[in-house]
Amino acid sequence: MSNERQPAGTDAGGLPPAVKPAGGRRGLAGLGLSVVCGIVAAVLGTSLHGQLLYVGGIGYPWGAVAALVFAWALMVWAGLKARNVFMAGVTGFVAYVLVGLMATGMGREPLIITATSARPELAVALAGKIWVLGLALATVFAVAVSAWALKPDGRD
Repeated sequence: MSNERQPAGTDAGGLPPAVKPAGGRRGLAGLGLSVVCGIVAAVLGTSLHGQLLYVGGIGYPWGAVAALVFAWALMVWAGLKARNVFMAGVTGFVAYVLVGLMATGMGREPLIITATSARPELAVALAGKIWVLGLALATVFAVAVSAWALKPDGRD
């Protein structure tokens, strides 16, 4: 008879070690790193997202795409550095909350424009939409990539 292989981490609720929040100093360090990376992604990504390339009178939001790639890379790096998939999600969550606050303007003018009716500013509004909505997708993709990178290799 063959022994059936038990899932990794069955002693702690069936979750693999890369998914479980780490405890102690290592967990706090990973959480702190994730929060800092989320703040950096939100601030620098918001600064970068408004960069446009005009060719023939049409604006192309290359900055929004670059900001998403930068934020995604920070999320994956935070997850891999902490060796915990959850921390990649925390980084994305912190970034998304801050970007949401910047998009609403918090009672003043917003830093991220997502809607306008003026013809010349349509590219700016498109860049804002790409940045705000794309950040949620980048977070999901970063968690998936982190989970893939941190999965057990399956060797016995």
